[in-house]
Amino acid sequence: DGKRVAQASDDPTAARAVVELDRARDANAQYQRNVERGLGDLDEADDALYSATEVLQEAATLALQLANDTMSTQQRLDAANTVRGLRDRLVASGNAEGANGSIFAGHQTDGPAFDATGAYLGDAGQHQLQIGDGLTKRVGLTGDEVFRPTGGEDAFAALAYLEAALTADDQTAIAAAGGRLETSRQQVAEARTRIGDQLS
Repeated sequence: DGKRVAQASDDPTAARAVVELDRARDANAQYQRNVERGLGDLDEADDALYSATEVLQEAATLALQLANDTMSTQQRLDAANTVRGLRDRLVASGNAEGANGSIFAGHQTDGPAFDATGAYLGDAGQHQLQIGDGLTKRVGLTGDEVFRPTGGEDAFAALAYLEAALTADDQTAIAAAGGRLETSRQQVAEARTRIGDQLS
């Protein structure tokens, strides 16, 4: 009938080969699923970081405008409310979720990466994706790496600084906040570039 292996005892060597082939096929299918989930999370991360750079650009532009002598105290107070809204949007970006949970929370994927004030709730855990036999690739970045990198600017603290400066009607501090926010924007843009490298 052309069937060499009807049962394992017919040809043990061939039977083992069939089992190994099945295992390899199942493993490859799992690697493919891993890659697809990883790419999906990276796409979500890229979208979130695009939104974050937009928020920080808006805040930096606002600081530049409100540091001008022509702006009134009331205009600055009104702008402080706007900055609170920008902070909420930045928190939302930092709390983006993918197939594996919270994207920027390290290994703490079951909860948000940031609280409402921008304090980091995650850890420094790095996600390693198994993409082949003995092959892994890091995917994603932690919230600390994106929004408050070592030796860099804390984006949430920069927004809080701008809000306080606007409330105090302090033009010098408002101008300084603009510089901090531009640095934060550049850091997030650089993080987005790293995510893009992981996608390729």
